[in-house]
Amino acid sequence: MQTSTRSLLSAAVITAAAALAPHAAHAASATVNVPFSFTASGKQCPAGAYQVRLEQMNQVVRLSNARGHIDLVWLAGPGNPAPNAKRVVLLFDRAGDSHVLRSVQDGDAITARLDQHAPAHEQLTEVVGQ
Repeated sequence: MQTSTRSLLSAAVITAAAALAPHAAHAASATVNVPFSFTASGKQCPAGAYQVRLEQMNQVVRLSNARGHIDLVWLAGPGNPAPNAKRVVLLFDRAGDSHVLRSVQDGDAITARLDQHAPAHEQLTEVVGQ
């Protein structure tokens, strides 16, 4: 009796671990240290550490800062800039001292252009995550 109970318990643990494993693999996160303040989706974001989390199951990318004051979410699709990249990249338009978030790339997923109403940029700034 004890052996069958142990076997059932082991089977339940293995089944639960297998069920959770795909969710863990599909929701990776990376830290990106942005050295300047910026605007994203009309919201002012301070310089600092940001978490980028891609939820592949529903193709959502989330950007949040360590203090919990910023939490932005966008849809992501297949990435053209670097389809096989295994890194997180935030791309910003820069005009003078002003930065506007243009896109968020996590591996082979990327958001659509986020700054469509931003003024013409002087240059692009790329910040790579870890």
